[in-house]
Amino acid sequence: MLVALDAGAVDIENDGESLLVITEWESFGQVQDALNAAGLVSDNAEVTMSPSTTAEIDNVDDAEKIIKMIDMLEDADDVQEVYTNVNFSADVMAQLEA
Repeated sequence: MLVALDAGAVDIENDGESLLVITEWESFGQVQDALNAAGLVSDNAEVTMSPSTTAEIDNVDDAEKIIKMIDMLEDADDVQEVYTNVNFSADVMAQLEA
């Protein structure tokens, strides 16, 4: 953990099986190089968008509209990645899966 933090990591999350090292995109290469130099091998390393705030959706109609919009964006040829800050409540997810 110290190696990552010293190299510029913002946060580290430990789920008991693996570590998630969070950096600003500008520090990504520097942190990855420091971890590799320390002999730590990563299963996956990528730059991705992560929201600083999230929107909780607890209405099924809204959830269906959002999912439809995301599907349409993902189907567009010019779109490479789609990111969202939406979280669907457990009740909405259960209703969508039914």
